[in-house]
Amino acid sequence: MQLADFSALLQLAATLNIAFVAVEYAKAYTIVLAERVFNFEEFIIRSFDACSLVDKETLNHLEPVTIDGESTFARIEKVKREREVIVDEIEQTKESLKQQIHVLCATKSLSTLSLWFALYSTLALFNAGLENIFDTVPVFWTLLTISTVIYVVWGWWKGECEKQNKYLDFTKLSHGIMYFCATWVVCYFLAENITSEWLINGINSNWNSVLMLSAILPFSNFFVFTVKVRNKAKQIRGRIKGSATKMQVRCNQLQEEVQTLLKINKMSAELKVKQEN
Repeated sequence: MQLADFSALLQLAATLNIAFVAVEYAKAYTIVLAERVFNFEEFIIRSFDACSLVDKETLNHLEPVTIDGESTFARIEKVKREREVIVDEIEQTKESLKQQIHVLCATKSLSTLSLWFALYSTLALFNAGLENIFDTVPVFWTLLTISTVIYVVWGWWKGECEKQNKYLDFTKLSHGIMYFCATWVVCYFLAENITSEWLINGINSNWNSVLMLSAILPFSNFFVFTVKVRNKAKQIRGRIKGSATKMQVRCNQLQEEVQTLLKINKMSAELKVKQEN
């Protein structure tokens, strides 16, 4: 096998990765995952819709009554105000959770890693044309592929950290370009100067594996960030459930108070009927 055999796949990889170099597209990718794949917004709506909030019409039909010299007017007004407060808080909590989802799922390093893979795929296409001309291409490409694996794995691990190393910042495209160019030069120099037959034979014997890895590696970024968002989904769903549960407790307390007032109204109505009879 040769690099040229994977040219179509490498072209696709270069095109996809270059699209995600723009920070806006990278953010859009993780937000689409959050909203369309993991359905966070729908989950928020379902969670809070489950809150059995008292019907507004029921409250409007509550009539103040006086029992043993005490009026229920103040209690009815308090229940009405509490219902309005809960409705406002539910809407505010929904919006707050949506914002938290966007913040948590927003990626910091996807753009830089996509840029690296775009350069890597483009360089692979260039080297595909040189493979039959220069004997050092397999050595060079193997070294670059190993370096790429090291760089991106480190990026997946450290790239989302709030505090980035000033010498290796995965949130800056300039660092990605700088390190790729430096790696390219170092790998080229090593490939031209390696004379160990044992090492060269080892690379040649594993060349097919390197080619397979080269074809798959540029697509790994999308898979890894999908898994990252999925893991964050568990945290977010826990927050949503927690907020919805707290709101449900308040709704239940309000429901109990309304039921008490309804019973008082019913008893008052029954007493009036008995007195009239």
